[in-house]
Amino acid sequence: MKPLMIHKVKTETWDVRRAMLSSKRTWSIFIVLFLGTTTLYSVLTASPANADTSQGQAIVNAAASEVGLPYCFAGGNFQGPSHGTGGSGCGGTTVGFDCTGLTLYAVYQATGKALTHNGQQATEGGQIINNQADLLPGDLVFFGGTLNNFEHAGVYAGNGKIWDALNYNISVQLHTMAQVGLPFVGGARYWSGVGSPPSSPGPIAVLSHGSRVNLNWGAATGAADYQVFRNSVLFATVNGLTYLDIQVSPNQDYTYSVFAHNANGVSNPISRYVQTTFESADRAYLSTKNGPAMCGRAGDNSSQYLVCNVLTSTGWLSKTSAPNDWGYASDRSWLANADGTVSYCRRVGTGDQVLCDRFDGTNWTSSMSPHFDFGYSDNRAYLSTKDGPAICGRAGDQSSQYLVCNVLTNTGWLSKTSAPNDWGYASDRSWLTNADGTVSYCRRVGTGDQVLCDRFDGTNWTSSMSPHFDFGYSDNRAYLSTKNGPAICGRAGDNSSQYLVCNVYTSTGWLSKTSAPNDWGYASDRSWLTNADGTVSYCRRVGTGDQVLCDRFDGTNWTSSMSPHFDFGYPDTFS
Repeated sequence: MKPLMIHKVKTETWDVRRAMLSSKRTWSIFIVLFLGTTTLYSVLTASPANADTSQGQAIVNAAASEVGLPYCFAGGNFQGPSHGTGGSGCGGTTVGFDCTGLTLYAVYQATGKALTHNGQQATEGGQIINNQADLLPGDLVFFGGTLNNFEHAGVYAGNGKIWDALNYNISVQLHTMAQVGLPFVGGARYWSGVGSPPSSPGPIAVLSHGSRVNLNWGAATGAADYQVFRNSVLFATVNGLTYLDIQVSPNQDYTYSVFAHNANGVSNPISRYVQTTFESADRAYLSTKNGPAMCGRAGDNSSQYLVCNVLTSTGWLSKTSAPNDWGYASDRSWLANADGTVSYCRRVGTGDQVLCDRFDGTNWTSSMSPHFDFGYSDNRAYLSTKDGPAICGRAGDQSSQYLVCNVLTNTGWLSKTSAPNDWGYASDRSWLTNADGTVSYCRRVGTGDQVLCDRFDGTNWTSSMSPHFDFGYSDNRAYLSTKNGPAICGRAGDNSSQYLVCNVYTSTGWLSKTSAPNDWGYASDRSWLTNADGTVSYCRRVGTGDQVLCDRFDGTNWTSSMSPHFDFGYPDTFS
């Protein structure tokens, strides 16, 4: 049976280790949830009662297709088998399922429904089957404890038999229910052939800032509402096509997924990977050499100009630029430059030129780039470098994957491409401005336990591959600029030993350091930070929510500090 794994619950959500290694080239994220034995699955909607049993048989067939694969703790996801996690996972190249991983996979493959857990309404959406005699092929069956606290799960195949991943000594097999060795406590039917779920929403457009992320997506046919997930946590259900997330922190990485939903089910999700490392060009709050500034686009379509309002040591000033082109709404950014000035850069014309306006606290100047390759739109980044504002991205194609940075220097524009290499996992890659003003592009590659970082110093590109490291859980994993070099930090360990890990690419090579075990904190309220002195902190609310615990990594050692009981203000929400 699946070992009992009680996860630390903070009232808002559950934390789970992700085991998915997704396709790097055509990646689309699925919400991959390892569901502990302490809660029953629920789908996002209810199933109609007059169901077509052929869909139930498709669930059985999906489970049966994995016959012989080994048991891996926390193994399996919507796409298939995986390594699992922790010391009980499968090592090396071995992949497999645990009992809940197999059921997640089978239901999704047959129905397209993403099963989630719900701590308050554990059986929401599934038709509960209390009597074994009422089971039909494709129903999920649960053993030991109660429906809200089961110990094992499988897929009912008919005639008293189930497909399951029973334990470490037995691979995915067909068993009789009696062979499980635990009492049957109930079943749930998540399949239906009646009615259709909505289509997938249209692509997500993003306006990203250090403290807020504004999402907008296309309408889905047949949708009643939309469910918005951040890093696999359901954050909101909305009726419209927008969501403003104001619970983000600067210099973080987030993955947003949106499901369309109606009475017949949920769509496949659409997803977008977002970094809060720059200020999208709607309105931005910026730190300048003269003081805090609020800058934005002003005028109208017939006279498109910019304005910056700055609180200086002698009072407020407001300066507008000459009229120009605001640029593509999906591809423009405000930047605080290394010299304390402000730049507004955007693609214009046919999209192969960038126009940058710069405000030095007194005057505005403008510069148009030559016709350059700015790379693919996803993962394209606007960065403040030691040489000036830069627009960097992935370029080339699958057979020749390289990078490009285009920089506005004090002597004009330059464009430099890297040698071909691996773009890395679409779900786990990041551009960084290093402490020395250079640029790094870091990403997980291979089987996911190595990071490759390419660095551009304004003239040349260099590349370095990490050893095989533990990079922690995907949610809350962060790419950070530290005094010692680019770092990849995350939560590691498990519920019984919750610690942190930072892996840093230094001038002398890679290092990996783990903290002492501590409390990961509330899943909805924790953040990695790069401190002013170039160290790293991980801060989170803990206990009853009126204390914050901060762990700090200085490149050599970890230290920890717990706050007194404070008022931390409102947890802003938007719907």
